[in-house]
Amino acid sequence: MVRLLLLLLVTGWMYSEASISLSRTQSLRMAIVLFRHGDRSPISTYQTDPYRNYPWIGGFLALQPKGIAQMYDLGRSLRERYGFLLPEHGMYTRDSTLVLSSASERCVLTAQSLLAAFYEPPKDAIDIPIRWQPVTVNVLKPEDDIVSW
Repeated sequence: MVRLLLLLLVTGWMYSEASISLSRTQSLRMAIVLFRHGDRSPISTYQTDPYRNYPWIGGFLALQPKGIAQMYDLGRSLRERYGFLLPEHGMYTRDSTLVLSSASERCVLTAQSLLAAFYEPPKDAIDIPIRWQPVTVNVLKPEDDIVSW
């Protein structure tokens, strides 16, 4: 049973967080999180744009380092708030978490950046220069992606 569902969709510009109050007889069993990608470079420039020749990392429409940091911070915040929904062993399993992304590279990178913080590596993780835990990102086929424009 999927206990946590992270959906990475282009949904809007604003981020809001609803407060949830639960009585003693209630419990949160699932969280659905929708969010937009992190800061990216512009779509294009205009004729008199003073930054027309700015060397954007990755070119136009690419996730920027600031966007990666934003998503990492969001992943850490989501772990603090919803980490209790993760399996006790703390390891990613496809039965516990479903991540969906559009096929856009910036959206996939956004999901990976968020998940790097959300799924903190366990103490016995493989020792590599950066400690991380790979998490599957399921990508929608362009023809099935009804939210991108």
